[in-house]
Amino acid sequence: MIDNQGRAGEYQATVGGKWLLRPIGGGREWEVDRGAARPATPEEERRLRPRPASGEPEYDFLEAIRVERR
Repeated sequence: MIDNQGRAGEYQATVGGKWLLRPIGGGREWEVDRGAARPATPEEERRLRPRPASGEPEYDFLEAIRVERR
């Protein structure tokens, strides 16, 4: 999500009518008014996601979901 101030974060929950967002990669949550953030575009998602360290395999979330459902 991108809030109205341009900060990127992952949606965590709705509490008291506010959305809680957490910085991508972790950190302290912050509140925004409900509707005061928008989903990141696919381009923004690619740019904002932390990249694995050199030589570290990239985690495949879709494969993890398939394994859990078996």
